[in-house]
Amino acid sequence: MTNIGEYITAVQSKVREAGALPNFGLGDDNYKRFITTGLRRYSRDKPDVKVSDITGTSSHYIIVNASNFPNYVDGFSKINYIEICGVVIANNETPHYVDRDNWDYYRDSTILYVWLKHSKPGVTDTIRVQYTIEHTIDGLDGETVDSIPPYDYEAVIYWSASEALMALAGKYADSTSPTLRSDVVNYDNKSKNYMNLAKACRQSYIDWISEPNFPVSVTRNLDSGYGFGDAQPWQTHRSFS
Repeated sequence: MTNIGEYITAVQSKVREAGALPNFGLGDDNYKRFITTGLRRYSRDKPDVKVSDITGTSSHYIIVNASNFPNYVDGFSKINYIEICGVVIANNETPHYVDRDNWDYYRDSTILYVWLKHSKPGVTDTIRVQYTIEHTIDGLDGETVDSIPPYDYEAVIYWSASEALMALAGKYADSTSPTLRSDVVNYDNKSKNYMNLAKACRQSYIDWISEPNFPVSVTRNLDSGYGFGDAQPWQTHRSFS
């Protein structure tokens, strides 16, 4: 995937495979909203990361704004690490990270800051900060980059498809058009079917992003002594003289 149009096509394909027309009155704008929701869910589970180099101001406080922290989302983004005097890789310098106990957030009535409790980096110092940001899709909300790793495209598509299928379930559940009892039953069944398919897509998303669980096994030779100094040859048969 490289742009929103391709995501819309992929999500519509999932909906079509579920037995519905790709739109059914939903339209591309609705599909964009479904994909936005899928993108936010994926960002919450596997956020993108950004590194910003900030020039010190001889202050304990760093303003969290678009200049110092591009794409930072208040209430979502989290700082992974802070490095005072960002290293020069070519010089093989050692990073000097600020312990989490030595920095915190501080907010006054209008501004959010990062408070360096024991440091005041000067104008010749570079403060390097890594923090989480939301993912983007080219063409969605004015973005020009698709930041989702190719191996996780399917995850976003699954969650977005679940949103579309839930919308279809709602449309059938709230429909007032059927006039015959058989129509009502048919619409009710379709609503339940689409809801179940939505749940299946969400489970597929969860399965996709979850770390695989491998069975744990350890091979040990039980035929060994306990080390009691009595020349015991076997763990299960202690020998006594």
